[in-house]
Amino acid sequence: MGIAILTIPTFLFVLVFLLLFSCIWRRKILYPTILLVGIAGLTLIPWMVRNYYIFQEFGLTTNFGDNFIIGNNPCTTPNNGPLAYKCLDEVYHKASLLNLNEFDKSNYLTNQAMAYWKTDPLHYIHLYILKTLNYFNYRNDLATQSEASLGKDILMLISYGLLVIIGFVRLFYYKFIPITDFEKFHYLLYLLSSFVLALLFTRIRYRLPFDYCLIIIGGNFLGHLLEGWQSKSQEALV
Repeated sequence: MGIAILTIPTFLFVLVFLLLFSCIWRRKILYPTILLVGIAGLTLIPWMVRNYYIFQEFGLTTNFGDNFIIGNNPCTTPNNGPLAYKCLDEVYHKASLLNLNEFDKSNYLTNQAMAYWKTDPLHYIHLYILKTLNYFNYRNDLATQSEASLGKDILMLISYGLLVIIGFVRLFYYKFIPITDFEKFHYLLYLLSSFVLALLFTRIRYRLPFDYCLIIIGGNFLGHLLEGWQSKSQEALV
């Protein structure tokens, strides 16, 4: 978990969610909690100390401001992601004139994005909702158009679509196959990740680590169905 957070700081919400989920649904969580927080802390604290030594800031990342303003400016659409840079030349030019360090620049860009929110909150609330829905999109608008193709979109629609459909179908089987805490965790984590990432911007490549939640749910469900069919087949043979 510590390495995941260092690699993708947004994963910090996974650690918080895991702790909250454990407090609600698990018993005897003291030892696992101490172990999880302790090991993750041993991984993260040296990096935070290093940042304080260099920047006088205890922080994990200096690119939050970049991602936040890309996802919250007048050029941002639910699906254009980094393409929203085209409105930010003046903002980045002003930031460069201030000679800010990396943390201060991130804070400056964050404040600029918040200023956009204050000028038209209804627009950005609506945009946030659309970005959340876009999290479940099978395609993104790409800056490098040569990388886009109809074939790739169709393949993504089929593969990702099947995972989503199986996840939905599994919910309707709750009377026959009770939903376990293990499955609840993955359903909730997947949904929560859409709301968290929509604070910035939602792209397929950012969602991919969480698609494993759907793979786990689907594989578990299909395994139960297969066991049921095998049992019925054996009973019929007997």
